[in-house]
Amino acid sequence: LSDGEDFELIVAVSPEDGARLMREQPIAGLTLHHVGACLADAGLWIEEAGQRRELPPLGYSHEFG
Repeated sequence: LSDGEDFELIVAVSPEDGARLMREQPIAGLTLHHVGACLADAGLWIEEAGQRRELPPLGYSHEFG
């Protein structure tokens, strides 16, 4: 979760659209995966075995500007 050399595309859609995309898998040769949800709580969180805990930001922070 903190490697910095993985480049993936993440999109946010409504739960209904997400369910449809997961069901239909509309892009040939590409498998879509559900990786999380947007929450009202600030910060990053990880859920393991039904328990949610804060995920500290790790990895390289690019400085632009």
